[in-house]
Amino acid sequence: MNKKVLTLCAGFLLAGSAFTTVDAETLADAAKVENGYFTVYVNNSKSIKDDANIGGSGILLGDGAAKQASDEEKKDLANIWKVQTVTSNGTTLGYKLINAKSNAALSVKVGDITYDTFEGNDEALWFNVASQLGYFGKADKASAAASTNDANSVWRYNLQQINPEDVNADDLNELYNSIGFNMIVNSVKEEKQATIKNLFATSGRVLALEVSADVKSPNNATDGAAYPDGTYFVTSTPTGKTWAEICKITDATEKNNAQYAFLEACTFIAVNSVENDINSKADREAGAGFQLTTVLGRDLQKYQGTVAAKQPTGRDIAVANACFSVKKDVNDKYAIGLETFWFNKAKAADIQDNDAQISKPGYWLNVTEKVGEDNDDKYLTTEGATAKYIFSMKDLATTSVYSWLKNEKKMSVYNIQFVSDNDDINGKYLFVPAYGNKAYAKGVKFTDINMPETQFIVTDVDADNNTVTFTNRANRAMNEAVKIYAEADGTYTIALENKNGEFAPLNVLNNGDIKAQADVKLHGLRVKITPVESVDYYYGAWNVDNGEEVTLLFARDNTPTSNKLYVKHPGYNGSNLDISETLKVTNEVAGTLQFALKKSNKPVVKTYGYTYYLGETDKEQEKWEANGDTIAYYTYQLEAYYEGEPCGYYLHLNDGKYKLSTDADNFIIKDNEDGSVQLIKSYDATNAVVVDGWKQVEQTISYFENKEIKDALLTQEMAANYVKTYLNLESPEVSLDPKSTYVTFKAEEGDYITMKDDRDAVLVSDQPLTFRVFATDTEREVPNFLVSTGWNDNTKERMFLFNPKDSVNYLVAEGDYDKAYQWSEGINKAIFKSARMAESCDTLYTTIKGNATAVATVADQNKNVQGGLNYFKYQIIEDPENEGYYMIRQNGYFLTSTNGRMGFTKKQGARSLAVRVEVDNVESPTANESINAANNVVVAGVNGAIVVKGAEGKNVIVSTILGKVVANEVVSSDNAQIAAPAGIVVVSVDGESFKVVVK
Repeated sequence: MNKKVLTLCAGFLLAGSAFTTVDAETLADAAKVENGYFTVYVNNSKSIKDDANIGGSGILLGDGAAKQASDEEKKDLANIWKVQTVTSNGTTLGYKLINAKSNAALSVKVGDITYDTFEGNDEALWFNVASQLGYFGKADKASAAASTNDANSVWRYNLQQINPEDVNADDLNELYNSIGFNMIVNSVKEEKQATIKNLFATSGRVLALEVSADVKSPNNATDGAAYPDGTYFVTSTPTGKTWAEICKITDATEKNNAQYAFLEACTFIAVNSVENDINSKADREAGAGFQLTTVLGRDLQKYQGTVAAKQPTGRDIAVANACFSVKKDVNDKYAIGLETFWFNKAKAADIQDNDAQISKPGYWLNVTEKVGEDNDDKYLTTEGATAKYIFSMKDLATTSVYSWLKNEKKMSVYNIQFVSDNDDINGKYLFVPAYGNKAYAKGVKFTDINMPETQFIVTDVDADNNTVTFTNRANRAMNEAVKIYAEADGTYTIALENKNGEFAPLNVLNNGDIKAQADVKLHGLRVKITPVESVDYYYGAWNVDNGEEVTLLFARDNTPTSNKLYVKHPGYNGSNLDISETLKVTNEVAGTLQFALKKSNKPVVKTYGYTYYLGETDKEQEKWEANGDTIAYYTYQLEAYYEGEPCGYYLHLNDGKYKLSTDADNFIIKDNEDGSVQLIKSYDATNAVVVDGWKQVEQTISYFENKEIKDALLTQEMAANYVKTYLNLESPEVSLDPKSTYVTFKAEEGDYITMKDDRDAVLVSDQPLTFRVFATDTEREVPNFLVSTGWNDNTKERMFLFNPKDSVNYLVAEGDYDKAYQWSEGINKAIFKSARMAESCDTLYTTIKGNATAVATVADQNKNVQGGLNYFKYQIIEDPENEGYYMIRQNGYFLTSTNGRMGFTKKQGARSLAVRVEVDNVESPTANESINAANNVVVAGVNGAIVVKGAEGKNVIVSTILGKVVANEVVSSDNAQIAAPAGIVVVSVDGESFKVVVK
């Protein structure tokens, strides 16, 4: 607590100061001097005698008649002296000085004799008023007469009187964080305080309200009611705006009416005008012995006019009885009194409602006892016109600091939510971003209470000062030491040691904009403090699998109908990707980049100290734990993908703009409540990835075409139409439904994909071939498919569509480049290869150069497993410019057709060369599947017939889906055609049945 500097009265007048003259005549008035406090100066016209040594506790200030104490000197009680009268036979001779710090008398040693106190006619140190000289020797009339002789004096002195300080409401509240105060009677031991009927100690938290100008009733013209200026003490206040907030209202009438309504709803401490059963009748009629009570503001008698008939009568409690004055002396002791006291001098039991009350000025409170009763009850009551410095400030009853701690080395973490009639903050959570050291109040819809930004951990408790230090888990620089006062409704009032701590309420405007309001002081607000039972160290930052594929996009929102901006492919420099170009955006889906997240091997882990409860011991109840609270997160490199294939380059910041580079930046990915993300390079980063012009709220989507991707400052204020950053765990490309099924592929020109010569994929106009597709890698945003046809029931083999890229490279490496696997340079043949598939779809068993070999995604030579399964996998994606048609893609290769011959190419412009096909689902297994890989039997539906290949000499039965047989014959050709009705028919070849679609 900072002591207030007391006003001094000096023996001289300083222009413009608050000092007043104290001369010899004033000091001669013992009633004014006795028990007063002064600073003492040695007058330079009379130095201390050479053989006199000043002793005792305390000091005298340096030589100089025209000096005053410095601010530092005034704060030191060692410089302050209490003046006591020295008398001889009833005659006032002078005074002696008692030090305010040590309570010892000033002494002087002359020769072998020490003069320090005055007891009757004993040798003493004393001061003469008239001459202002200090003397030693016998204090009697003779000595007094000799006081005119300078030779007998010790020194000449000068006194500066210290007057008690007037204390206002702000000063009182300030003593304990401006939340309020309690006062106890300082002369009574703590254990005996309860025996005193003292409402300043027993009414809970007392708040002082300063009324700086009369607050008049809205009907003052007729009722004359008002709260006069002064200091009031209240034990409860209404909900809604605080007194301090109301006092800031600028409109005078609005302010007055709001203040009056507030005061009417307060509960005041006041002096009861009739309750007096303590002192004698004479005392009662003089205004002494009246006790304290509590009363609602609306029940006070507030008439302030001069009409006699409207003055307080009977049992009225006048508003003046609640309007107090407070003074403080040099020892930090307080006196409390009334400027004006209205009371009824009749005995309480005899008072009638119309009995007139009388008023007297200047009544101060003191402790008195009941008279004539055999008990020790003491009451705080009115006494008289002399201020009694009987009160000491007592710290308020805060919650136990240890009640906010968990034991067993557990962290104590809380959410803090505001409770107020102020709509700007009510119900909102205290929120601190990891960047910027700025606190906010955020609404429930925009706050995730599991995020570290909304969580506050106890990092210290101070039992001596009753403070608990809460530290934000996301931003350790944001911490506050607070006193916590429990309210009756289960909420708490918090008082900050740093009363300047502020936060900005974030409001959602009618247009959806999030706007910060004027800063609000956190000190003195009412809150809910809710424990967080479980803390997720990774919460708020992404923790996804390595290789997770994402789409980086920019949009005003992420709804399906919103316009979106994608990362545009930077183009080529010759045959190489042009990484010198700054990345730009486009609203076209085709030809854009996706990214794969390359996750750090280990998380970044930051641990911080916290406090926990040890238990009830005499010496230590809490312990600092050096490593406890943890914030953990993974970082990710964003590897660019184009057409499903990694480019080998990563997102990289260069001069405030983003490019592709072999130098990969590491990003933390943090979620925002609206679904957007922060791509940041450190946990407390102030900048994140945005599109240039992202705050241009009036611009249409075309404005952003080819805008650069850059770094920009983060902000909590967000317009609804800002273009935000998103990382979608889905591709903008639409994939074929990822399930295993039977399909046909029909090109735009009407031709079907089929198989020729048991190997090559071709487009044929009238022979649809049914394929069975197996969905794989379904955890990816764009899944893969294995595309197969045929079935050998003996070997369980199928014919799988295959890109023979490795075979092309192999032949070239062997110097045997005969284009067996290419139609032309840069276009690999699309072929079918016989293989048996593992049930898990992750391995194919086939033959390579005549050797049985397992093919998986990753080679394992120890198990005779070769890599290359990816050459059997395809993404089947919808053409964004041709609804209902799909393209077949594999790691940058697209399935194309040249004169009906199908192949794979990844040359520049490959997407434009891709075959667009309709994918028609057919009932299982109604695809024209049915290739017998071992015997080369093919069954296909054509217009009005079925074609059976490779079944010469076999019995073929054709029947409708209802079982009607339409053909039953032994075919004599390896390419037999049998008439059949349109629709689904069942074809049996030597007992093996297939469903076929006939046009």
